Amino acid sequence: MYKSKCDVRLTGVAFAFFVNKVNPCGIKCSSLKKGYGDTMAKHIPSFFMGAISAGGYRSNLNNIYNADKGWRAYLIKGGAGMGKSTLMKGVAKALGEQGIDHIAIPCPSDPNSLDGVVFPSAKVSIMDATAPHIVNPVYPEVCEVTVNLGQYCRRQQLTGYKEQIIAATKENKIMYERAYRYMSAASALIGDSFRVAAEHTDMAAAARYGTHVAEGHMPKKAHTGNEITAFLSGVTCQGHLFLSETIDDLCDKIYVFEDEYGAASRAFMSAVRITALNRGYNIITCMCPFAPDEKPEHIIVPELSLAFTTQNRYLHQNRPVRRIHARRFTNTAGIAACRQRLSFNRRGVAELIDGACRAVQKAKQIHDGIEGYYIVSMDFDGVEKEKQKIIAEISEGLQN
Repeated sequence: MYKSKCDVRLTGVAFAFFVNKVNPCGIKCSSLKKGYGDTMAKHIPSFFMGAISAGGYRSNLNNIYNADKGWRAYLIKGGAGMGKSTLMKGVAKALGEQGIDHIAIPCPSDPNSLDGVVFPSAKVSIMDATAPHIVNPVYPEVCEVTVNLGQYCRRQQLTGYKEQIIAATKENKIMYERAYRYMSAASALIGDSFRVAAEHTDMAAAARYGTHVAEGHMPKKAHTGNEITAFLSGVTCQGHLFLSETIDDLCDKIYVFEDEYGAASRAFMSAVRITALNRGYNIITCMCPFAPDEKPEHIIVPELSLAFTTQNRYLHQNRPVRRIHARRFTNTAGIAACRQRLSFNRRGVAELIDGACRAVQKAKQIHDGIEGYYIVSMDFDGVEKEKQKIIAEISEGLQN
């Protein structure tokens, strides 16, 4: 049986068991027949595989492929401005025009940039394998191919900018460290509000209801399910962002649990998660970036086109099938008696999230400046050849 702790990681588990040529789980991916467009355009399922969190940068990017199940991965290496995201967008656009579906993995700090692209029908992933989400090959050239875009950098053109690049890189790091501190402080206040609410919530009843609802949708199978962990929300240079369209794209049945303080919803979601896994269903568990080891915010069951989502002032789902409210399990009088404390926490969290977003915005401005130094030094004809080679190899693999 699965334990209730929510940071269980299944080694080697990837999108492979959600989407492949057979597509046993029925997940809906949409191909790009009209060009790539924005990385989060509607009808392109998107997940963050990382987050700016209370404990620093959290990455699950190595979960987007599974060598043991026949997947291949292109690990793109290179610095700022060397064309990693542009290459991935180009591959996605070209293969989309061939009718090959994909899942987008936008960058958590800058969602208009890509950290990765998953091509389920081809069993291929492409990812930005550089810091802060370093991925190194385990089976070099057999399963993973490292593509070094740094080889196309004309280093001699950078010599006059060495000091500026070093200074900007250090300043960029300082901005991210500031964002992590704000996230840590916000996490502490959110945790305090959770504890207040938990004292006045029948957590066991919320968990029982989660089990009951999940069992009603999930006939028991002979095996246990698998899990991939991702994020659907986070602090970005565009503000706090929630990729709610992904749930709309993947699911027809959506339960929305309205819970401002996260106590009843945490018990409910944890019970749904355990029930789904024990009953043999593969799930995508989307964690809260403020408590990435403890709090599942959303659970998607692709095979059933079913989602359970959390709603609060930062997370809003537009198309619920059924709403559940935390007050069903809460002593509202007890919560009301703590109104002043909860209000203080709420205001503090809002200020801290805003501060974290501003720090990430500043980091992006600095990053854009660093990119400028490298862009003028790059041989992008070489990068284009790498892109065309990847496209050809993926296309050829589908024909074999």
